[in-house]
Amino acid sequence: MQQRIGKDGQLFNSFLGAVLLVLLPVAVFVYEQVSGHYLSDYGLLPRNLSGLRGIFFMPFLHGDLSHLLSNMSALFVLSWLGIYTFKRLYWGMLLFVWLASGTWTWIFARPDYHIGASGIVYGVAIFSLVSGFLSKNKSLQGLTLLTAFLYGGFIWGAFPWEYTRDISWEGHLAGAVAGLAVALVMRTEFPKDPVYSWDIEPEPEIIDPEEAYWELPEEKSAAKPDEPEQSS
Repeated sequence: MQQRIGKDGQLFNSFLGAVLLVLLPVAVFVYEQVSGHYLSDYGLLPRNLSGLRGIFFMPFLHGDLSHLLSNMSALFVLSWLGIYTFKRLYWGMLLFVWLASGTWTWIFARPDYHIGASGIVYGVAIFSLVSGFLSKNKSLQGLTLLTAFLYGGFIWGAFPWEYTRDISWEGHLAGAVAGLAVALVMRTEFPKDPVYSWDIEPEPEIIDPEEAYWELPEEKSAAKPDEPEQSS
């Protein structure tokens, strides 16, 4: 019963963490729509010094409601599952993906403004996707299968083709590479499967023949070497 309450508490805390994570981008979008003051200038502009601030602000900016809902729904689900599965490890991964994907996009992407949290979404998705392959933990393997089922098609958005010419495929690719890189680095810290008492093989018991109470007296005496007779 206590273990069930603990799991329910972890699930709620993970849910709360995911809600807080997506709350600020939603608040920024609402502010833009209500005030008419759009913050796209705070987006990431590659190889431009003022565009460096986009590394930090890009995930909070979205072009329209469809863009916002697409990113926030995926980030919410992946974060809820990720926080529950990886706990504190998730936040370190998220920070690395955020900074690395933004930095690499600034270095390599087209010289246009890049906005949105899709780079982070791709990083978290790839991290969740490969974690099960890098670990024997059943929870991580389940997370891998669920991520592949829900978001496996996302991978096509990380390559330059006709469908992605109007979106930041470079940001997607940078996020995916960042997610893969941090998964490889953190694989030794992934959660381990719990070890139960019935999974532990008992050590073989060494029995002293003197203590073998089930042997008959004649069997015990036969097991002992004959002692030499003493002459008087």
